[in-house]
Amino acid sequence: MTGRFENRQPTMAARQTALPRWALVIALFAAMPTHGAQAAAVSVDGFYNQTVSKSCPTTDVCQTPFSAVPAGKTLIVTNVSCTIQAGGTALLTDFYMVLKEDDTFDYKTYLLPVYLGASGGNRQLRSNNPAVHIAKARQKLTVLTRYDGAITSTLTCSIAGELK
Repeated sequence: MTGRFENRQPTMAARQTALPRWALVIALFAAMPTHGAQAAAVSVDGFYNQTVSKSCPTTDVCQTPFSAVPAGKTLIVTNVSCTIQAGGTALLTDFYMVLKEDDTFDYKTYLLPVYLGASGGNRQLRSNNPAVHIAKARQKLTVLTRYDGAITSTLTCSIAGELK
């Protein structure tokens, strides 16, 4: 019996287009940095990913600036994910991503962290937020955390989207 819901094997063309997606996933994970580093932005067939990690000793603000959007391009950010390790007792009061041009903040999106628990005196928080940001050439995205007092923290964030 043939019909629209029959089981079909993928065509050769479908199998050939699936392989480059695995290459993209491998390239994106290979670009993840160690602490205190900024990985170069990876763009494969228009898919874009960049990860930034920053340690912020004894301060109430921690920022992770991403690379500027290349000249002649537009970046459509579709996801922002972050991990926060925070020592001390200060509370997280602000957590957001901003679009920055010429050291002024143009647009702000608040991010929602989830508390994962404590380990070794550090509180662990994680966020994985769908987002829609359109960044034009030479604009930068920055993720910022603010606490109600000085704290030592590490902020590791990734942005993903499409570079056109």
